[in-house]
Amino acid sequence: GFPVFPVSALHGRGFDDLMTEVLKELPPQIEILSDGEADEKDCLKVAVAGRPNVGKSSFINKLLRAERVLVSDEPGTTRDSIDVPFSVEGRKYILIDTAGARREGRIASAIDRYSRYRMEESIERADVVVLMLDASRGLGLLDKQLAGQISEAGKGCVIIVNKWDLSEVTEREFSSELAYQMKFMSYCPIIFMSAKTGMNVNHALVAIEYVATQCNATLPTGLLNRVLSQAYNSISVPIKGGRPLKMYYATQVGYNPIRVRIFVNDTRRLPGHYSQFLVNTLRKEFGLEGAVVRLQFRARTRDSGKKKTASRSKKR
Repeated sequence: GFPVFPVSALHGRGFDDLMTEVLKELPPQIEILSDGEADEKDCLKVAVAGRPNVGKSSFINKLLRAERVLVSDEPGTTRDSIDVPFSVEGRKYILIDTAGARREGRIASAIDRYSRYRMEESIERADVVVLMLDASRGLGLLDKQLAGQISEAGKGCVIIVNKWDLSEVTEREFSSELAYQMKFMSYCPIIFMSAKTGMNVNHALVAIEYVATQCNATLPTGLLNRVLSQAYNSISVPIKGGRPLKMYYATQVGYNPIRVRIFVNDTRRLPGHYSQFLVNTLRKEFGLEGAVVRLQFRARTRDSGKKKTASRSKKR
């Protein structure tokens, strides 16, 4: 049979072992494609987003082993999004090198506003987004703004911490700070990388492919309902107005982001923390590292079907 690799992005466990084994099978040959060879419908679209001068273009060039995009020490060299199509063993990708994002208060020129618009457009267009951070500068407000935008767009995400060769802290210390500053992105795998030296650059492609798979995972209806039922019975059920919340049925209704529709007796009885508890439960059971999970609650009473039938009988 096939080897099993338990992983947890939340706790940072198992991912290195998974990537080490996968990299053994990853063909080293990367073929650069022309625009005519890269139909978007057949490609995994990956946007690389981050603050100016974080190393997005350097990462793309190092990954492809070719100078495909302009690199400069001057922040803001990339003013528009650039598509770079390539393939690995028949699997086609489009890397989207986005313009370096600036904080809204610092967007002064029309060019800056256009660059930000194009970056936001690229995130919406992508299947997976790489959020690139700068290890030498730590986390900033702009990093958190970009992370929020990626999450809001419902996009799968891989966090790459670039310039790790310049870091003065350990991976554990940086991960702890990241979990504190961006708790809402704790489901994303993290790659510590140096585009300059090439350290862990190939790991990024493995993580991107892995997250793309998680974003399109199918949650079997029977297992989904058993998992949610166990979660429902494991803690005190929210009560409002003297009546407890009741969950009747759940089914997956979408991918990337993963969307699960849950029928309950009253959506007004749902505090936000309970919804997050259910999402965490699904992640624990199904993995879904890097994938956004959204729950859609719909009100339904057990006798609603009888009422509809009765009303139809009266009309006759």
